[in-house]
Amino acid sequence: MSEVRMGSETMEQREEPGGQPGKKRRSARTAAGFVLALFLTCAAAAGLLLLLAWVSYEMRFSAEVVRTGIMGLYVLPCLFGGRILKGLRMKPAPLWGTVVGIAFYGVLFALSFVQAGLKTEFTVGLLAPVLCAAGGLLGSLMGKKPQKS
Repeated sequence: MSEVRMGSETMEQREEPGGQPGKKRRSARTAAGFVLALFLTCAAAAGLLLLLAWVSYEMRFSAEVVRTGIMGLYVLPCLFGGRILKGLRMKPAPLWGTVVGIAFYGVLFALSFVQAGLKTEFTVGLLAPVLCAAGGLLGSLMGKKPQKS
């Protein structure tokens, strides 16, 4: 422990065993940022799914158009989640963007498994995780680089 004096106050700084102060705080911030991005990704997907359901009901879309919209729903929320992770300055952003896409697919798979079991089409079963991972990756690569602070 070392002592730091600031004016009339004294603060103690604790060093971690590796000599890196604040390493636990960074990992907690990373975990909290990841959970936040995953939660917002799922919320965006729920909102977009409700919008797609309403529009397809009102416009009487064919089944093919609805399937295409659902495939878009795999990508768009993951783009959003990857973009959030980039804004939180999580390093390496492309890796975390891909992980949030895969985690989002895991949430979708768990929910569909609870609802219907393993009654999924094989092509959708292979394409969906790839679309989710690619969406998260592209979202983390989009836009300007965050400025260093």
